[in-house]
Amino acid sequence: MKRSVLSVFISAVFVLFSFVVLSGCSDDGNNPVNNNGSEHFHAVGVKLVQSEADIIVSETADSADVVGLIELNEGETSPVFEVWFLNDEGEWFYPGDNAEDHQDHTLELVLGNGDLLGGSVDGWTITLDGLEHGSSWIRLKVFHIDHYGFISPHLRTRIEHTEGSHGAPVGMYLIAGTDTLVTANASNEVTGQLDLSQGEYTDPIDSWFFDENDVCFQPGEDHWLEITINDDTIASSDSLDVWQFRILGDDSGTTTARFRIMHGDHFHYSSPDIPIIVD
Repeated sequence: MKRSVLSVFISAVFVLFSFVVLSGCSDDGNNPVNNNGSEHFHAVGVKLVQSEADIIVSETADSADVVGLIELNEGETSPVFEVWFLNDEGEWFYPGDNAEDHQDHTLELVLGNGDLLGGSVDGWTITLDGLEHGSSWIRLKVFHIDHYGFISPHLRTRIEHTEGSHGAPVGMYLIAGTDTLVTANASNEVTGQLDLSQGEYTDPIDSWFFDENDVCFQPGEDHWLEITINDDTIASSDSLDVWQFRILGDDSGTTTARFRIMHGDHFHYSSPDIPIIVD
């Protein structure tokens, strides 16, 4: 009889222990709190908001249910879009209002056609770049530790051509005064070079860019020129203005430079290698 009571007691303890262990090891996908203590995304929809106005709204994962259109101008960068989410209780929320609660979640942007459309992410906001006239789409993803907690449907995007606007840069000119020193065409073929003497600067050089229709332009606000010289013991660059620079001949020899139009943490155009010869 005593052995029977003891066996029952041991069995009860084992069952209780098993229940505790299984409860503690439940699937993270069903647990509203992760290891860092921040709430999971229980999002079923997404919308882009600009100046408190809804631009495009998706309350489901079905692309057919998307309402609205993202409209951009060719050659321009959009104002900032806030990315809002719809939870499974029918409430909209903006993660940027409680960034600490979502610090282990990351917003990602997928572009449907990188030739027509560019973009970047900053926290829970995005900006989009209209590169070429046409239609495309974006998708928004929320990455959490080792999986995606949310993936939006396709959000339709239209890039419009306006009078006087330009498309994506396909080539560049380097011009000093009225002289074109270097041309890099759409096929990345380079004509010309930068010649200078050791210990001396070039005259001020302006960088200009052109699109596939030969519209010549310098990019607008929030863009800048990045110059990378392959061997900076031979030559170095000195910025005079956003799109103007000069080159110093540090030592005799030959090297190359690459020019990029930068916006945020990405570039819109990268030139081929431009020869620099220092006598």
